[in-house]
Amino acid sequence: MFTRFAALIASQLEHHVELEHEHRELLDERATSELREQFIAILGHDLRNPLHAVYASSDKLQRKLTDPDLLLLAAGSKPT
Repeated sequence: MFTRFAALIASQLEHHVELEHEHRELLDERATSELREQFIAILGHDLRNPLHAVYASSDKLQRKLTDPDLLLLAAGSKPT
């Protein structure tokens, strides 16, 4: 009976260690996910302004140009 009780305690301790390990892994995954979300948000914000400047410049060029080939270039197409 003592051997069975010791085996039961050992099994319970192993289960507890496994649960703690899984809990740490879950916390690590959550932290990684949060960092990923922050990175994407920062990247989106940092790219928005330069891309908007390029877009605005292209839009202004399209409105000012009269040469059809240059107008196509400003629109992002290649002249034929």
